[in-house]
Amino acid sequence: MLEQLFAFSTRLEFIYRHVWQAHDLVFWDNRSIIHLAAGTPDHLRRKLYRTTIEGDAPF
Repeated sequence: MLEQLFAFSTRLEFIYRHVWQAHDLVFWDNRSIIHLAAGTPDHLRRKLYRTTIEGDAPF
């Protein structure tokens, strides 16, 4: 069952790939997504801030 769920969750129609530009800001909810940092050129540094908020369960 886990294999089926993983295969379903990684279908192309569910994938978003961000094309980074200067001054971009991206937010995501770790409770609802699978996150993979990819596509950032090695010579560029990313500045990351992690914020955790309390609230309702994701929908």
